[in-house]
Amino acid sequence: ILDVTERLSRREQNIALIGMPGSGKTRVGEQIALRTGREHIDLDRALEERLGMPCADYIVERGEAAFREQETAALSDISKRSGLVLSTGGGVVTRDENYPLLHQNSKIVMLNRKLEELAHKGRPITARDGIDKLAEQRMPRYRAWADHIIDSRDCAANTAQALLDTLPPAL
Repeated sequence: ILDVTERLSRREQNIALIGMPGSGKTRVGEQIALRTGREHIDLDRALEERLGMPCADYIVERGEAAFREQETAALSDISKRSGLVLSTGGGVVTRDENYPLLHQNSKIVMLNRKLEELAHKGRPITARDGIDKLAEQRMPRYRAWADHIIDSRDCAANTAQALLDTLPPAL
């Protein structure tokens, strides 16, 4: 009974991807969803639907603090669901209240990519603060929140497969 319960729990648990902006969370999440038959939700895309505008525009118009509040509200709704692959925004770790939302029903996986390989386009906070400063602020949090850390491979499909090979069976 314990074995069945544990396997069912692992199958229903979400896989939440965290990591630096431009680390490939969305593409890797899409690949995991394809390989597992799970639904993929990109938190930034869900936020754009909720806000009625691109995240970058919202940040520019209303500020990062207002954006982070909206991000937490969306995460609160989405993280209650089960069996998802969730690609978070790179700044999800900047608010302590997001950790229990993710942790309640997810295996949290950090995608670790070399800073010089990160995508920068369309990222106002990266443009404002610089990638090195963001890494200095966020990397300790990514590592502390992560149940698993996966180094990026040559493509999203290979990174997704490496991640799936790391997770326990039934995930």
